Amino acid sequence: MRGDGRIGLAAAVAFAALYLLSGLVVAAPPAPDAPPAEIQRYFVNHADALAASAWLIVVATVPFLVFIAVLRRRLAEAAGWLGDLAFGGGLVLASAAVGTLMISLGLALHPDFNPPETVRVLVDVQRFFAPLATGAVFALALAVALASLRHGALPAWVGAASLLYAAYELLESFTVFGGDTGGFAPGESVNLVGTLAFLPWAVAVGVGLARPYPRGDASEGHRQAD
Repeated sequence: MRGDGRIGLAAAVAFAALYLLSGLVVAAPPAPDAPPAEIQRYFVNHADALAASAWLIVVATVPFLVFIAVLRRRLAEAAGWLGDLAFGGGLVLASAAVGTLMISLGLALHPDFNPPETVRVLVDVQRFFAPLATGAVFALALAVALASLRHGALPAWVGAASLLYAAYELLESFTVFGGDTGGFAPGESVNLVGTLAFLPWAVAVGVGLARPYPRGDASEGHRQAD
């Protein structure tokens, strides 16, 4: 089990690094209230960078799936169905991210062929990825929090951090009603904080996975005593 935990930590770090890099290789998108023509020019001017960013996220998906698979095993051993809840939340999150990538890549493939108003509508749809993903992230973080604090699956500090993150995701879910501009607008600062916070949270969970599982230590002690 210790080896699985180290794999989980390595996967979490690889995922976080690749995801962060994917955001650095492409320019920031126009403001939500930018004219449709400006939004269209963004896809014209940055098509190659958007493709590179998407490729990095595709690569990051692999360690992410490894991470949630290891996490599911640890939580299921300690807390049963909470492991499945965490795994399900991770899969929903990954699936939603793929849908968002498809919109960006589709718009960047033939950016000159799309009317600016059509581009604007599709970008508006894309902006709701983070608000709608809050449900899956909340379930994932809450499962980790409960399994850690009530069943000792991970260190208590990981459980406390996960509980705080789950509370933020609950707050972040109100960006669905945030309107077109402002911090609570879809895809704006409240969502950005929640998205970036996912990376250190995943690494923190990975650190918890790398630590010996208490039940495993107890079992090993019993074997040595025998």
